[in-house]
Amino acid sequence: MVPHWEILDPPLLQRKWDILRLYCQLRHRNGKEFWRDKIEADQSSSNWKFVDVLLGRGRVPASSAVDAEAFNQFFADKVANIHRNTSGAPPPTFSRVRSGVSLDAFRTND
Repeated sequence: MVPHWEILDPPLLQRKWDILRLYCQLRHRNGKEFWRDKIEADQSSSNWKFVDVLLGRGRVPASSAVDAEAFNQFFADKVANIHRNTSGAPPPTFSRVRSGVSLDAFRTND
């Protein structure tokens, strides 16, 4: 089977590539202009607060009072405490699902 681009004559194929290149350049330029205009229009807007939060700006720096060992020990103690508090609990129980029932997707209750 011959690819469709080999069927086209070279001048027509070149013209199509030129059009596609111009289209991509136009989209890129319009996108840049859109965001530049948007940023200039919203310089004092609260939208920038949202961007700052996303980028982590204005966040309190990490404390040097808690080192990696203390951080690890906190979670090790937490897990040990859960194990200790649930050690006397009965094992979990499960029931079988009817034949033909499956969970293949999630949805929200809107």
